Amino acid sequence: MKQFFLIFSLWLIFSLVLSACGPSPEEIATMTAASWTATPLPTATPTPVLYNLSLTVVDPDGLPIEGALVSISEQSQISDAQGVVTFSGLTEASVSISLSAPGYLPTEISASLQPGENQLSQALSFDPFGLLPKFACAPGETLLYLEDFQDGQATDWEVIEMKLPNWSLEPEPGEEENLVMAARQGASWAQLGDETRYAFDNSVWRLHFLYLGGGSSHLNWRFNPQEGDRRYIIGVSPGNTHLRRFDAGNDVNIGNAGSPGAGWHLLEISFFNGTVAVYLDGQEGITWTDPNPLAPGTISLEPYPEGEAVFYYDNISVCALSAPFTPIPRAETGIHLSLTLTDADGNPIPQASASIAELGSLADATLISDAQGQLAWTNLPRVRATLSINAPGYVPFEEKLELQRGENQQSITLERDPLRPTLAQVCRPEETLVYLEDYQDGLAQGWRGFENGASGLSLANAPDAEGNIVAAMQYNVNSQVVSDRLDSGQTFIDAVWRFLFMPTVKFSSDSWASFNWLHNLQPYDLNGTQVGDSRYQIPFGAISLDLRRIQEPVSNLGAATGRSTPKPGVWNLIEISTFQGLTQVWLNGVKVLQFQDTNPLPPGTIGMEAWLRHETDPILFFDNMAVCALSAPFVSLTTGE
Repeated sequence: MKQFFLIFSLWLIFSLVLSACGPSPEEIATMTAASWTATPLPTATPTPVLYNLSLTVVDPDGLPIEGALVSISEQSQISDAQGVVTFSGLTEASVSISLSAPGYLPTEISASLQPGENQLSQALSFDPFGLLPKFACAPGETLLYLEDFQDGQATDWEVIEMKLPNWSLEPEPGEEENLVMAARQGASWAQLGDETRYAFDNSVWRLHFLYLGGGSSHLNWRFNPQEGDRRYIIGVSPGNTHLRRFDAGNDVNIGNAGSPGAGWHLLEISFFNGTVAVYLDGQEGITWTDPNPLAPGTISLEPYPEGEAVFYYDNISVCALSAPFTPIPRAETGIHLSLTLTDADGNPIPQASASIAELGSLADATLISDAQGQLAWTNLPRVRATLSINAPGYVPFEEKLELQRGENQQSITLERDPLRPTLAQVCRPEETLVYLEDYQDGLAQGWRGFENGASGLSLANAPDAEGNIVAAMQYNVNSQVVSDRLDSGQTFIDAVWRFLFMPTVKFSSDSWASFNWLHNLQPYDLNGTQVGDSRYQIPFGAISLDLRRIQEPVSNLGAATGRSTPKPGVWNLIEISTFQGLTQVWLNGVKVLQFQDTNPLPPGTIGMEAWLRHETDPILFFDNMAVCALSAPFVSLTTGE
């Protein structure tokens, strides 16, 4: 027991000693506070403010635009059939929105959004030079490819993307806002992608083209260079289009496919179940079924412009076919134009010829004003129209018009030109003018020999009237034969051909000239029978003027002599008519020849030829070349008989 108390006493004494030597309570508290680290309380993460946007893209009429590209920052969406795009989870209240669509002008807008759902609608303006998808394909077709170049890009045309020499995107001549694809001399072939990306099968390729200057080109359809170079070739040059089949070096000419003139043209090239069809400006050029059709392929441009020539291409599209091809109908653009033509006194000008260049060679590109001087076009392709007016006796008119969608009405006053014949000077009131050339613009439209500067043919000042431009035929030292023919594709029947001509001196005995009436360019008659060369020929020489029927066999139908022959040194008026088989020749108001043909020649054109054997033979001058359609038997312009 004592031992226990001894141990307890010693422990108590030792504890008291330790307590006296340790830190004070204040120190212990300080030490405790310094060694304690507070645990922070959890804080709430702020919820971000998000914005959702539903945007409807519409055209100027409020109709939805499908396929519009809409971009906000790094996000892009394509509008659906209702024109709607949606953006979810946008983090900015103020956004910039970019909108673009084929056939419309690109647009940039800014918008302020509210948290949550937002709905906007934005209208795009029509691009006057763009191609709307709904106008790229005909009803029932499906769009496969479209490029109108208006965004400064040429999708999958490597020659443009790589900036190869002699290829470019540039403004159309005279239309700075219209970007087109251009090729100059030395340009390489231009291929759309390759046949693995674009293997067009039952489809149609459409493009607009304009050739300024000389040269030719190949437009290659279903092009397969990897398969030994197989393609259908549409060869194009001024005045000629033809279809060829090229198969690994075997080149077969299928046939002609149209005659493009000046200006822009629409070419449609289709393939459906082996049948290839080529249409120019809506008119069938050639349709041919290939017994061994070429495989599907891409398209390519193969231009060969000469010298300073430039070839332009625009509005290229390819559309899939589910049925045999039919040409695309005129797009219902809603752009309509009505004209009223008057003279300085406000009188209407009838039978004036007015053309819209943008319509190319479509049937209604050129219209004739009625008795009130009025004419009208519907559904013009652009809001800008290049208008040309030619009226007998008036200064030619040309102007670019700025139009609106809807009805446009214009009244135009034409200026009288005293050197041009009026309508009354070339046609009787009951006749209809169908062709007139007075040469005052320094051209002989449609006369290929004059246009090409053939030897012996020229335009000159009239010998008796300063400033009056006329046509001339004179001695040709190379062949001694000078000839030309209206080669515009225009033919006549039941009509009268009137013009003035002047031999400067009397012909020598072995020289003569002739006028060819109803000269048939097609070697078939109205029944489809092959006839070869056919025409009524009116030859004249030193002492006679004759009428012949040129068709095997040649028939001499009559002759006029003496005072009924052309007078040298003065203007002679000749009228050559055919109405219901009766052909008449009138000279200076006197009937000199006629013939009733029981087997009348088919429609034809007009031509002239001269056999001038000596340099002293006369120069033949011609002026006021006109053809007027007849609805009743012929009556002379000068005598009324």
